[in-house]
Amino acid sequence: MKKSIEFDSNNNKIQGKFYHAEGEPPFPTVLLLSGFPGNEDDVLGLGQKMVQYGINILTFNYRGIYKSEGIFSLQNTYEDIQAASTYLHQEEVICKFKVDTHKLILGGYSYGGGMALAYTAKYPGFKRIFAIAGTDHGEFARE
Repeated sequence: MKKSIEFDSNNNKIQGKFYHAEGEPPFPTVLLLSGFPGNEDDVLGLGQKMVQYGINILTFNYRGIYKSEGIFSLQNTYEDIQAASTYLHQEEVICKFKVDTHKLILGGYSYGGGMALAYTAKYPGFKRIFAIAGTDHGEFARE
C-alpha cells in the first residue's frame, strides 16, 4: 500500500511516498534514495516490489526537486536524509507503519546510492546500507 507523506527538513516541506508492507509486523524499513532528479513516485519500482516481501520503503524528493521545497545541494541532501531518518523514528510513524527502528536500512540508486554511502561514512547509524550503480561522492563528502 502506497501513501503520500510529508516531513520537514530545515523548514522545508519534503514530499515523499511510503510503501507500507503487509503481513506480520514490525517491518524492516528501507530509506530509499533516488537518482537525480528521480521521479515523484518510486525508485526502479523497488517500493512496489519490496513491500511484497514484508519490507517498508520510504522514498522522497530532495529539496528543490519536484514538489519538495527549498534549494537542491549536496549539503541539503545530507540534511534531507537526516530529516527522513528522524521522521522514521517518530512514535506516530512507528505505530502507523509498524516500523522496526532496529532494522533500518539506507540505500539508493545512482546519485542516491552515492549519497547513501557518503552519508553513512560521515553519519553512522544505519546498520545496513546498499548502493545500486552509486555515483562516487567521495570527493564531495571530504569537502
